[in-house]
Amino acid sequence: MVGNPGYPESHNFISDETTIEAMFQKEPMATYIVSQICFEADVIRTWIRRVRERGTSLPIWVGVPGAVESRKLLRTSLRIGLGQSVRFVRGQRGLLRRFLRPRTYTPTELLEQLSPTFADPAARLGGIHVYTFNELKQTETWRRQLVDRLTN
Repeated sequence: MVGNPGYPESHNFISDETTIEAMFQKEPMATYIVSQICFEADVIRTWIRRVRERGTSLPIWVGVPGAVESRKLLRTSLRIGLGQSVRFVRGQRGLLRRFLRPRTYTPTELLEQLSPTFADPAARLGGIHVYTFNELKQTETWRRQLVDRLTN
């Protein structure tokens, strides 16, 4: 399988027009689209709708961080330029404090907010792509607990 990158938010270094053009140029060679991490469900939903409105029919895998220590996730997000989500977190004192506390972030709440989009056949979502940030054991433990909770 060959993935095509997608950016729910503006790329930090590349214009939206360029990323959209690249997506269309690569589409004939790709089998799916995988999104960059975004922490805001509304932004992800809007991006998915816009991708579909442009006529792209490849399945979309929504990129989410796995179970990662919050400080590590924030540092990495700032380093790789995740854009608006990081600026949003910085502007929300309560959220920023939560990220700076020594705790583990999981995308559970984000995925719950996106559940109607996953249930919508028009969205053509393939699933989730989990960015582990090398926290494989912690992420797999979270994933199994979430699956158990959802299936029981």
